[in-house]
Amino acid sequence: SVLYILEVEKEMQEAEAKTREEERFYRRLLETLPGFVYRCKNDRFWTMEYLSDNFQKITGYRPDEVIGNKFLSFNDLIHPDHQERIWVKWQTELRKHKTIQDEYPIITKSGEIHWVFEQSCGIYDENGNVQAIQGYIVDVTGRKMIEERLVESEKKYRALFEASTDAVFLMIA
Repeated sequence: SVLYILEVEKEMQEAEAKTREEERFYRRLLETLPGFVYRCKNDRFWTMEYLSDNFQKITGYRPDEVIGNKFLSFNDLIHPDHQERIWVKWQTELRKHKTIQDEYPIITKSGEIHWVFEQSCGIYDENGNVQAIQGYIVDVTGRKMIEERLVESEKKYRALFEASTDAVFLMIA
């Protein structure tokens, strides 16, 4: 029986060491991502239950300021013009058990508007009810600014082209 106890203790120590190593692996993996991962409730506030540390790099807020709606909710970060659209889209897609993707602006702690890309999915119970949502959010502000400049450039080109009284020939070589 003493040998059995020693063997059980050894197995427990090995399991604990393996668990610590897995935790280090996942923590390091999350640190290397350019965005943040989260888990939240499916409520109007998107009440956060977990936010990885990179949340602060993108939003300016520490995770503990938003988890549990301590000082503000994640919904408070979403630009007001997009809050209802996002709510409706998420509810529609969650009912279909689909992975959700979208881009929308957030307002950072410093008041800047940043565009983010989000991909998320529902976590369901055995009856198909949403228990939580988890996903990944990355800042796409740089790409969004390039897209906006391209659209503006195309508008200027079209206005110049349409305002021209000269004949214009396009030739493809």
